[in-house]
Amino acid sequence: MTSYLKLQDIDYITGLALKIAERLAQHAQGPGVEQWVGKCLDLSKAYKQMAIHPSDRHLAVIFFHSATGQPKYFVANSLMFGASAAVYSFNRVSRSLWFLLNKMLVIPCGVFYDDFPMFSPESQAENADAAASQLLDLLGWRHAKRGSKAFPFKQAFQVLGCSLNLSEVRLGGITLENKPGRLDRLIELLQGIRADGCLTKHQGQVIHGLMRYACGFFSGKFLHQVCVEVLALSNSVARKGRSEVASFCDYAISMLKAATPRRIDVSADRDPILIFTDGCWEKGYAGIGAVIIDLSSGKKLVCRGVVPGILLDRWKNMVGEHIICQIELYVMVLVRWLYKEWFRNRRTIWWVDNDAARFCIIKGLSPSLSMKTLIREFYAVDAQAPAYSWVERVPSLSNVADGPSRDDCGEALELLGLSTITNFEHPSELLEGLA
Repeated sequence: MTSYLKLQDIDYITGLALKIAERLAQHAQGPGVEQWVGKCLDLSKAYKQMAIHPSDRHLAVIFFHSATGQPKYFVANSLMFGASAAVYSFNRVSRSLWFLLNKMLVIPCGVFYDDFPMFSPESQAENADAAASQLLDLLGWRHAKRGSKAFPFKQAFQVLGCSLNLSEVRLGGITLENKPGRLDRLIELLQGIRADGCLTKHQGQVIHGLMRYACGFFSGKFLHQVCVEVLALSNSVARKGRSEVASFCDYAISMLKAATPRRIDVSADRDPILIFTDGCWEKGYAGIGAVIIDLSSGKKLVCRGVVPGILLDRWKNMVGEHIICQIELYVMVLVRWLYKEWFRNRRTIWWVDNDAARFCIIKGLSPSLSMKTLIREFYAVDAQAPAYSWVERVPSLSNVADGPSRDDCGEALELLGLSTITNFEHPSELLEGLA
């Protein structure tokens, strides 16, 4: 067994639901070809149910000084919540329970610490629920049978901070959205921080913890950048001014309000779109180019253009003459904006030869204000038209977009068998957000 934690998060559960949807969409009849439902089985005070062996109790001692300065010692009888060794120990056991539920009871399910998201055909849901409960009873595990954590199987159920809707699973589709009240709580918290003009490390950790559940691979990456930025801002040792805190809060609130339920269909095209981008900054010429190849439809584009002067002037005022990184990042943002409907729910592979721009998009953060503004715009598009993006490096000599960025599209046109060049347009809305 691996010594590393392999947590089956919301992406794993969504992938399992999509696999069920795929099988249902492929078969018109047969066992299990009916409406499916789900629920989340929860262990009760899971760590407290795992006793420490008497021979190991000397390793489970808590020490601290009391208010009067006297030393205090406590010996734990069960796993201590928060201890690293306890996390690994418990997860080995919970993974074993997951194995039994899948193999013995044939209940498709996942496990995330003490939560077991389960799926079942609607006609078998009651039996599956009873069987899982009986198995845990036989093994001596207390679990939620009543109360706020003991829900029956439903078409739409809460799982790991999200709501998963299976009402269209027979048609090959599922819908993910945030847990009710989560966004409102985050917005209220951010509004309070904005009013105070101060973001503490603890507040940053709270926001990050609440928001992490909402930025998975399937549910969308548009909040990933907000998560990264709030941690960086709250952990910074530099003094944070009211304007900086207010700017972040306004941005985070706008992104949260843009969050909408996301429907995922198994029939969506799986062939990727290849996107090569490049920027040029030579003797005052700020050229940009892109080559886009859709491996599904065969659609191809060779794009060229120049960065608008209003952006060049702003970047020069902020960082001086060395603005190649801003140019390289801008063309990625521009392509994402212009072709967001084309890229919607598609797999996209970006090929970039500038490491600064590439890592900014991957990490979602930059110490440069001009770069951070561009990163925000790139991620903001994902809230409107989500896509599955992967950003990879390509050597400059192998980058087919290198020529178009220098207004030389001959080689790219020949390689793709095209005769038409697409000139970049610059949406006024995008320029207003960046300038």
